[in-house]
Amino acid sequence: MPAPLYSLTIDVRARDAEALGGLLVELGAGAVEERPFGRRARLVVYREGRGELSALVARARSVFDGFAVTPSAVRIERAPVFDWQAGFTSQLRSQRLTRRLRIEPLSTPAAPRKSGVISLRPGFAFGDGNHPTTRLAARALERACQREPGLRVLDVGAGSGVLSFVAARSGASAVVGLEIDAAALEVARKNARDNELAGLVVFRARFPARVPRAPGFDVVIANLEPRALLAEAPRIARAAERATSLLVTGFLVSQEQTVRECFEREGFALSGKSREKGWLLLSFGKSRGRRNLLWSVSPRRRSDGRQRSQR
Repeated sequence: MPAPLYSLTIDVRARDAEALGGLLVELGAGAVEERPFGRRARLVVYREGRGELSALVARARSVFDGFAVTPSAVRIERAPVFDWQAGFTSQLRSQRLTRRLRIEPLSTPAAPRKSGVISLRPGFAFGDGNHPTTRLAARALERACQREPGLRVLDVGAGSGVLSFVAARSGASAVVGLEIDAAALEVARKNARDNELAGLVVFRARFPARVPRAPGFDVVIANLEPRALLAEAPRIARAAERATSLLVTGFLVSQEQTVRECFEREGFALSGKSREKGWLLLSFGKSRGRRNLLWSVSPRRRSDGRQRSQR
């Protein structure tokens, strides 16, 4: 029997919802759902234990006053079985993800695949296209894969699989999505079948025991909440040891220095950045000071068989 879920709800002024939601993510909330609540907004966070939510509230008390959040506006309660599923799926709707691609909810398993459409089924998984970091990552992946077709992509924190599908639909030759949450992993695999991408996109529950070295990944994308991103940085870096591009997002603009310095210590150099509504995506390449010698000896080959020299 699955562990009971608990919900933390915080009622806040509508104009403050995005800012407070971002701070909750920074404090370790992970996914924060925003719901309309009359003229106000309601932020919801789910956890399997009440203690985790209590600890989150304790960390956030210092910022509540700045948003006029009163004690009565903060509640922790057991979530009915239907509540957490409905909460994360009721707002799944058709929406633009990039200039080429849009997300549409899958109404029936037999719904036909349309050009320029990624179909998603309801499920407890992050990545419905409604969050700025998903859009930032989708646009960056689309540009990279269209610029050089045939790339091999690793999607860390795949969630619903939407970014993996963006890569596949934009010209990638192989995509691996990593997702540790069992429920999200099941949803991602079903979404791959629904989008007729199961042969091109493979989802795994953990990093490979050995990072692939022949040929390795060309692009690594990680859309994770800040604490997870920093904790996984060494393994992400190993996975990206042969990559020409490492894309990281899931954090606020105010957290740029911490994230940038973390990946610079892992041997990467900042090559670009993009932002949306206070959220940031950083693009990295390999630092010249830590040139990958394996790369020089064994250059990768394109999917069409031609060699590609190091950039």
